[in-house]
Amino acid sequence: MCERGLQAFKEIDYETAEKLLGECIRQNPRNIAMLYNLAVTKFKLGKNDEATDLLQKIVEMDPYRKNAWWLLAVIYGQSDDNERSIEAFKQAAKLDPQDADIWYNIGISYYKNENYKEALESIERGLTFTPDDAQLWFLKGLILDKMNRTRDALSSFEHAIKINKDFAEAWFNRGAMLAKLGDITGAIFAFDKVIELDPHNPSAYENIGIILQEIGEIEKAQEYFEKYRELIQK
Repeated sequence: MCERGLQAFKEIDYETAEKLLGECIRQNPRNIAMLYNLAVTKFKLGKNDEATDLLQKIVEMDPYRKNAWWLLAVIYGQSDDNERSIEAFKQAAKLDPQDADIWYNIGISYYKNENYKEALESIERGLTFTPDDAQLWFLKGLILDKMNRTRDALSSFEHAIKINKDFAEAWFNRGAMLAKLGDITGAIFAFDKVIELDPHNPSAYENIGIILQEIGEIEKAQEYFEKYRELIQK
């Protein structure tokens, strides 16, 4: 029964997997591996409350199950319960403190709660283990911007671009920071790069239009505003 349930899961037949794994667990209710697989199955089916109950049962039976804490954190995060999401990710971090993905997710949760100091500390912790992670540098830039540390934010976005030169969101935020700092030429270059990487990004056209309008190039600005309106209407 258990093997058939796992096979159904592998075949993405989650309804069958749920039924078979449920029967498997009724025969052996303390089979943690099967409990976890059933929790994942219910998560895939959108039955988050049932998945949460199973995961809580797992960590009560064995608090050293990193994967169970991780999935609990994800589910809490999806329901915007960021406090419990953070606590679950922290439990996972105790079990594997060098997992940068955990620190990234803790940082995201703190960021959503507007706890920027804690968010920054979490991201910097992750960067000690994976210093070449462009996404971590990008999130660090977003946090620093919220803390009104524009130049530090710019440096973080540039670091992300150095790692991944095709990171359109990092280019966009680089442009936004340069615009804040009054570097019009650099900002336009960055937004142009966004358009090169993502031609359907309306905000890049809008921002170039705003800059051109501010420096008196009205006719050219209107071209960008027209493109912006065209994209948002699609």
